[in-house]
Order: sequence, then C-alpha cells, then structure tokens
Amino acid sequence: MFTPLELIWILLIFLYFSFDIILLLAVNKIKLKPFNNSSPSPISVVIAAKNEAENLKTNLPYILKQNYPLFEVIVVDDQSKDKTLEILKQFEERYQFLKCLSVKSSLKSSKKNALDLGIHHAKYEHLVFTDADCKPISENWLMHLQNHFSPQHELVLGFSPYRKLPNPINPIIRFETLLTAINYFGFSKIGMPYMGVGRNLAYTKSLYRKIGGFKTHRHLLSGDDDLLVNQAVKKTQIALCLNPDSFVESQPKLDFKSWVNQKRRHVTTASYYRLKHKLWLGLQYISKVLFWFIAIPLSVVLEIQNNFQLQFVSNILFLLILKSFLSFNIYKIFLSKDLWFWSYYLEIKLICLQFYIFTKNLFSPKSTW
Repeated sequence: MFTPLELIWILLIFLYFSFDIILLLAVNKIKLKPFNNSSPSPISVVIAAKNEAENLKTNLPYILKQNYPLFEVIVVDDQSKDKTLEILKQFEERYQFLKCLSVKSSLKSSKKNALDLGIHHAKYEHLVFTDADCKPISENWLMHLQNHFSPQHELVLGFSPYRKLPNPINPIIRFETLLTAINYFGFSKIGMPYMGVGRNLAYTKSLYRKIGGFKTHRHLLSGDDDLLVNQAVKKTQIALCLNPDSFVESQPKLDFKSWVNQKRRHVTTASYYRLKHKLWLGLQYISKVLFWFIAIPLSVVLEIQNNFQLQFVSNILFLLILKSFLSFNIYKIFLSKDLWFWSYYLEIKLICLQFYIFTKNLFSPKSTW
C-alpha cells in the first residue's frame, strides 16, 4: 500500500517521463525518405529581409547555388535602413532567377507583409521559406524538401539548427532549439501537429490561399510559421523531413539579452494555439518543473522515511538513463550530439529561463519586429 507522498511521487515521475519517452520514441520512428530526384516540381524560395545586408552577402549564395533544376529565389526587403536593397540588386544582376521586391513604405513593417508580398509574386506552386541569416547545410536542401510533397502532403516541416559557437549562451540556445524540434516533430508523428519553424518550412500556394494566409493573426509579431501550421493541419496532412542534408543552419544570438528578446517575440503566439495544444504544452512544462523541483527533493524525503533503501533514487536513475539512451540517436540526427551529456543540466537551466521569459513578457510585451 502506497502512502500519500509515494502516490504523489509516482504521479510526478509518470508525468515527466511519459511525455519525454513518448516523444522520443515518436521521433525515432520518423523514417528518412529515400532520395528521389526524378522530375522535381519547380520551387519558389521566399525570404523576408529587414536590415540583413551582411547576412545576405554571406548566406544567399548557398541558396542560389542549390542543386535543383528549376527554382526561383524571391527576397523581400522590408523597409531596411542598411544596404540590404543595394546588396540584393548586386546579386540580381548575376542571377536571373533571383527576384528582389520591396514592401511599400505605406505598409507597416512586418515580416508577414513581406512574406505575403513574396508569395503573391511567386511563380510556382511549391513554396520554400527560410531567413536571411540562414544557410542550407547541403546543396540538396531543396531536393529533399520537394521530395516530401505529395497530393496529400501540402506542408513540409524541416529542421534548422543554430550554428555551434564558442559562446557561453550558445549551448542553451541550441538545446532549446533541439527540444522545440523534438516537440513539433514528435507531436506531429503521433497525430498532433501544432507548429513548424519558418527558417525551414515548405507549403503550397494553394494551401496558403485555402487558410486565408496570415489574415487571422497578421496583427501579431510572430506566427508566420507556428500559427500558419496550426491553421493548415485542418486542410492537409504534414510531411516530416529529417534528413540532415535538408537542414538549414542559422546564426544564433551572441548575447543573453538578444536571445531573450527573440524568445519573447516567439512566445507571443502561444496563446493563439488551439486549446488542446496549449493544454498539452502547458502540462509538459509543468511536469518538468514538478519533476526537478518537487519529485527529486521528495525522493530524498522518501528515502529517509524508508531507511535509505534507495528504491526511489534507483528508479529515477534507471528512468533517466533510459531516457538518455533513447535520446542519443536523436541528438545525433539533429547534429547536436555534443549537447547530449549535458542535457539534464541544460534542461533545468532552460526551465528557469523560460519562466523568466514568460514572466517578462507578461508585464512588458514587445510591439515591434
């Protein structure tokens, strides 16, 4: 017969490990689709750029030199104050399939306005999205994304890791990105897709029209990716592209303040998710808080009450080792193997940082992009 404290301990352990193990098993079941380059459909790559002159100079060549038979690249300058437009014009002279557009000064500066303009001018049905501070890891990036389109799958989710840098904030940035990816790939695999990342995302122009584009959330700073996916799941099935050659590497923030501001903007969309997604994601976060800050101390209390038989500690250690075993291959697939050993330390750190970001956003929300 269990005591009340033991029942609480069991519940907390169950909540924490059931979430993580289910998602890890789901991601491990995602199969890499065989490479197929026969008669690929033409693609329009759309990029919104605001004050991205240096990033475009560095990253745009990797996109323009993709190993793909027929594609165009549309870069939309969103009222930049630097030399973004000048750099784009230089590239446009050398590449006929590059199209440069500008958001009218009469419109509000907004990534969604820029993307909407790019989509409107895209020649092709299949659209691929990334950001100006991103570069494809492989020349076959477009080929892999296109390979996942089908009449049933009008939306393809990809992964965009952050570049590894010798910077104190870099591990937590990359770890947060990894956990987010495990979440949206894992939930999608078990039939609950709820978001994607605009740094590596593809969908059809027809799907964009069917869901009304960004109309329902145009007023929000973010949401061009996650809220769009949230809407799109009602209209199409989602394909998951996890081949490392399909990854798009992004430039991470270099200091804590910049990263916090970026995350503050991202989380503004969470309250617009569907209710079931909000409930599951909220419960997932709460389960992590309760595990590390309640279940672990409670284990010590229970060991004292049971004369240090080590049954509670040994069970937790077994489950933590099991979770680590299941996650090793995933960290490897996501090119984040160096974070695996420190994953539990980074998880605790991230829980605290997320609480700080949510609290800060609650009292002083951002209003500009």
